[in-house]
Amino acid sequence: MYNVDLIHDDAIEVILVNGRGEHMAAFCLTEPASGSDAASIKTTAVRSACGKYFTLNRGKIWISNGGLAEIFAVFAKTPVKDEKTGEMKDKITAFVVERSLGGLTQ
Repeated sequence: MYNVDLIHDDAIEVILVNGRGEHMAAFCLTEPASGSDAASIKTTAVRSACGKYFTLNRGKIWISNGGLAEIFAVFAKTPVKDEKTGEMKDKITAFVVERSLGGLTQ
């Protein structure tokens, strides 16, 4: 479990720098009970009380470049309000996570 800053200008810079090959990135979708079926992931992202951070819960497996990467695209379910019905539904969101934030294990 770790906190993730909401996307901001620094995250955009990280993505652009990565596009030049200066940092290795990893794709984090696969989970022990779900495999690579995105619809069945169990990882959730919970927004902090202040609304500035998310806490990601659960774990991922088989992450290509996981041991080398500095930047991770981590997928988690987040509650989103359906505009038509007003009902809350879980939707999959991608988070840009930097290894330097801590909370990552191998």
